[in-house]
Amino acid sequence: MTPCRCPGVLLLLVSLAMFKDAAEQTGRCAGVEGKETVTYHLMPRGMPDNKTHLILEALDQVIVKLFQEGKVDPRAFAGVVFPDERLKAREPAPPVIALPNSPCGTPQTSSQRPKIDSFTLCLWFFMTYIGNFAVVLSYRTHMEGSDTLSLGPQHSIFVMEYMNVTGWELEGHVEPQRWHSACIMRNGTARRASLFLDGAKRLDMDAPEQLYLNGTLVLGNDQDYVGGGFSTAQSAPGLVTGVYLWTRMLSLTEVREVGNCAPPEAALLAWDVTPWRMVGDVLRERVNPCQENNTHTRFLLPIKLNVQKARWFCSGHGLAFPFPTSKAENDEIVSFINMNLTSCSTKYYSGTSAWLDIVYDIVRQRWIGGPDRQPISFSAIREISIKDRLSMVVDSTGEWVFEDESCTVCQGTDIHPQVYIHGLCHKEELTEHYSTLYPRSDKRGIYYLQSFSGLRLHHESGYSWVLYHVPTNTPIAQDNSAEFFWGRKEWQLNGTAAVCGPQRQLFGPHNLTISWCRPGSFTCTSGECVPLTARCSLDPECEDESDEMDCQLVHTPDDYQTYLAPYTPILPLNYTIVLNKLWSVDLMGQLVHVTFHVNLRWRDRRLTFYNLQDNPSLNVISVTHSRFRTPFGPFHGPVWHPQVQVQDDERLAGEVDPHVQLFVRKMSPGVDVMTGVNTGPVFVADYVYKGAENDLEYSLEFESNVHCELNLAMYPFDSQRCSITVTITNVINQAVQYPSLPLHHAHPALPPHPEFTITTLTLSLKNQSTTACLTFTLHRRPAHHLFSTFLPTVLLHLIGYSSFFLPLNNFQDRSVMSLTTLLALVALYSESLAALPSTSYLKHVDIWFVFSIAFLTATVITHLGINDHKSPVILLSKDPSCPSPALWQRLRHEFHTRSADWKLMVGAKVGLGVTYVLFQIVYWGYVFVSW
Repeated sequence: MTPCRCPGVLLLLVSLAMFKDAAEQTGRCAGVEGKETVTYHLMPRGMPDNKTHLILEALDQVIVKLFQEGKVDPRAFAGVVFPDERLKAREPAPPVIALPNSPCGTPQTSSQRPKIDSFTLCLWFFMTYIGNFAVVLSYRTHMEGSDTLSLGPQHSIFVMEYMNVTGWELEGHVEPQRWHSACIMRNGTARRASLFLDGAKRLDMDAPEQLYLNGTLVLGNDQDYVGGGFSTAQSAPGLVTGVYLWTRMLSLTEVREVGNCAPPEAALLAWDVTPWRMVGDVLRERVNPCQENNTHTRFLLPIKLNVQKARWFCSGHGLAFPFPTSKAENDEIVSFINMNLTSCSTKYYSGTSAWLDIVYDIVRQRWIGGPDRQPISFSAIREISIKDRLSMVVDSTGEWVFEDESCTVCQGTDIHPQVYIHGLCHKEELTEHYSTLYPRSDKRGIYYLQSFSGLRLHHESGYSWVLYHVPTNTPIAQDNSAEFFWGRKEWQLNGTAAVCGPQRQLFGPHNLTISWCRPGSFTCTSGECVPLTARCSLDPECEDESDEMDCQLVHTPDDYQTYLAPYTPILPLNYTIVLNKLWSVDLMGQLVHVTFHVNLRWRDRRLTFYNLQDNPSLNVISVTHSRFRTPFGPFHGPVWHPQVQVQDDERLAGEVDPHVQLFVRKMSPGVDVMTGVNTGPVFVADYVYKGAENDLEYSLEFESNVHCELNLAMYPFDSQRCSITVTITNVINQAVQYPSLPLHHAHPALPPHPEFTITTLTLSLKNQSTTACLTFTLHRRPAHHLFSTFLPTVLLHLIGYSSFFLPLNNFQDRSVMSLTTLLALVALYSESLAALPSTSYLKHVDIWFVFSIAFLTATVITHLGINDHKSPVILLSKDPSCPSPALWQRLRHEFHTRSADWKLMVGAKVGLGVTYVLFQIVYWGYVFVSW
């Protein structure tokens, strides 16, 4: 196969049948595997133009041949003369022989024009670089309309157009400065067209119309009209070869044979027997595309690196150090490095050496090498002692020696990794704004990088790396240091208008990022790749910890005002109050000492966030406290946040300020962008999140005495309804809209309190208001009061009531016993009153004590009433043998008196006992009903 290296256009005027005999005579086509073939190099100096092209001649012979074989209707050729008269005014087309008239007459419709149904068209191409749309092949007929057939890469995609139907292959299988085979195949039965790249089917599209003949085929540029209208922007600098056309569909095996430089025989259009006319800057040479696409790759990196960095560089390209297993392989490596003696020298050392994939096994005391780390079978070691150096290099004499730094030779199977460069243009933010570079090696095997758009990064004499723009032949960036160019380094930019345009070009020192880190990864300063999610995560992933440097969480625009709320007619706000703990209840001051959280969530479309973590505690925005009261509240931060005020609270003695925290809660996926740190020239990868899609959350923890109106009517069996009212003070002239449900509609469990149980927590949010209210119910636990108040008083009741069971004549004991219990009860009541606030109503405990005092007072009065009488004075007779009548009178008086006291005692005992029982039933019954 003979390729064509040409920086111009290959123009083919063909009726496609003339070549069948030549193909049959040559048998199998000339481009067989392993042989070089004629190649046309279009624009070998790399400068695009609109002149260079190739023209295939002898169009009339193709039509005649098809006519002789009976493959086209002879009536289709009657009176056909090209070019069309309407096209002469635009640009003269190459002359075409007019066929003789026939009795059949001139065709009037396109259906009478010659055409083929099923066919396969293949070619090889090699792009030096790719502009906006590099058209490799363009075929156009004299009919009205756009190109009948066109093919070529457009940036990183591949475009095929067939009869006004366009298809795209988006996987980016085409690379600059690499041979690719392409085949267009039309299935006449299914009316479908397919595109095969490098033997694999990449595109399938509708092709309802057959391919018309009598047109112009152009290689290397697009046709705006038949045979002309070429554009510099659509030129295809590079090489073309191996154009073949079959009037049938090739099998998949035959398509792969084309990719192996062994096209099937009997092609209608055969490359090596087809006369082509070169126009413009075209160089004819002989090249074997399959040999140049050899999967084995070897290149030399022309700078000295230590073994760790060199091994990392080779492995990143899917390659490894050389591992010679024989003298012949060792000599081959020596020959390769001797060919580049001056490419890897320094100012102080001109020798060249390369690292070997051989290391020393300290445990087993032997040299091992290769991917399996097997003991070496061949050695050219100069020194026996390893001198603490576990790796070695081969020098220009073929001996294996020890060095601290050496050149790097990488070899192995070429997997074509992509390298990305960022920072060439102003405001190059999105990660899509990068240039893709492909590792290549020149004829001597020196490593360089090449992009689609014509960027070429290579090492020049003078120990510097230079970035060239090949289409304009201008250097746009230079790294004058002798260090490794990989990673994030400072470069001197000479104007990047050729890449970015005049509005976005950069000059002077700027940092460029060069690595194979794909979008979604972060490039460390050293060039390592770590997941972008590790950026600013407080856990360094880069060895140099550069992923934790220059971290910023929030970006505000220049006109951002921290005292202005996000401007929307209605501010959506998630507003929650969570009660954390009840400390105590001050009955005298009617205050409730509580700890509670206020959480507010909103969004601010003015903000931009960077590198948000899933854990919100890692997305904290600093908020400072001012000791001086300002119009905007005591807490200040870089962004607007609500200023919260608790209503009806009283500051505690020694109370600390509320604990506040402002953080960002990630709610949406971020966008991978390149950002400038501190408005400087350093560009790093960050995940950027829109403020309109992610929540700001402001959390405040208060410990405060909140005023609560206490109703003590049922004390100590009371329940109190208290509330915490919070107001936002810095939302001015703006309505607030709350969600249909509170953020925390299920309140978390509270720690137990010894005196109260807390129930019925309700958060009240009213739209278009900046106030929220959390109400809760305190139920007093009565156990303490039952044992400290009611049980002692009941015991006093029993003691006082038991005085009715003492003898009637023992007045002193009865009176002392009942009076003592009364005094004890009064003292207990006085102590209880001192712990309770004064109210205009009787509390339930007051009713208990009033009854108790009345009960014991009635007992004392009863005892006094029973003993409130005087016995008469009676003179007794002096005769001891016979009682006097006065004694009998006295005895009778005492009997009557004792009978009345006993009746009074029994009546008091029964009356007070029944009263006491009825009171207890009514009192506790009401308690149980009301509690």
